[in-house]
Amino acid sequence: MHSRRGQSLIHDEIIDRYDRMLAELTDYIEQRDNPGTEPCHLRWMLSIIRDGYAGEKSHRWLGFIQGVMISTGITTVQAERDFTRPYFKRV
Repeated sequence: MHSRRGQSLIHDEIIDRYDRMLAELTDYIEQRDNPGTEPCHLRWMLSIIRDGYAGEKSHRWLGFIQGVMISTGITTVQAERDFTRPYFKRV
């Protein structure tokens, strides 16, 4: 599938899940030594992916978002593997 503006390469349910998880953070410690890893920035990245503006970068950006969320303890590799498997499974 080719990306074009207005069409995301990532399923909305994945984007919605991560957006909800990041929005619910109240005690998150800002990543001052790692600019671009704050929840507000990650949510911005999700909005760009959703709107189709990330294009071919969508999967790389999603991986970055997942990596930050996993490294900060928001979720786990296994939880995300289990959740996203049906969306990325090749038919």
